[in-house]
Amino acid sequence: MVYENCRIYGPYLQSDGRYFIQIIFPDGRRKSTAYARYLVEIDQNRYLEGSETVHHIDRNKTNDVLDNLKIVDRIKHVMLDHKRIRDQIFICQVCKKHFILTGSQIGKLINNRKRKNNLLKRGPFCSRKCRGYASHYPDKYETLRVEAEYFYLENN
Repeated sequence: MVYENCRIYGPYLQSDGRYFIQIIFPDGRRKSTAYARYLVEIDQNRYLEGSETVHHIDRNKTNDVLDNLKIVDRIKHVMLDHKRIRDQIFICQVCKKHFILTGSQIGKLINNRKRKNNLLKRGPFCSRKCRGYASHYPDKYETLRVEAEYFYLENN
């Protein structure tokens, strides 16, 4: 049986909003583990393997109800919980063509603008040619506000 003859203390709330428990085994060893992991191990009556982790289906890390918890592979879990930026369509200020910036391009653009020396960058533009043309007429073209729209992959 899982955690047989162990003393369990908690759950305690961590600063990141997750609950954890302290387990003291009969031989005196101590272990701190996530409360969600503990609940799933008790429910399944087995310890999770090293490649397994517990996923909160609604992505609310404080909702430790068993119906909201699912055992997934660690690699799949990273893919599920990784926040992504949606691709967006823009209109070039120079040639008026529609073009798409991928999520990674938008992330780089936002991060570059956060740096002090890049705050006055114009754009975005559809090509280097248009960006070069706009650099000769700095008062004619403005810096467009680019906001990231985040999303997660769907649960499977």
